[in-house]
Amino acid sequence: MPQRRRRLGWLTTVSRWDVEHHEVEITLERNVVQDVQARVRRTHLARPGAA
Repeated sequence: MPQRRRRLGWLTTVSRWDVEHHEVEITLERNVVQDVQARVRRTHLARPGAA
């Protein structure tokens, strides 16, 4: 995800890149959803292409 800052009207620059890691855990009981847990971790990327 690019983190943008506005410069000149519609023209923007990217100040840094953030990477999001999504993890979802779904608990089933007799094929019925009992619980859903979602976790999101965000980290800053030093430079594009470094992930």
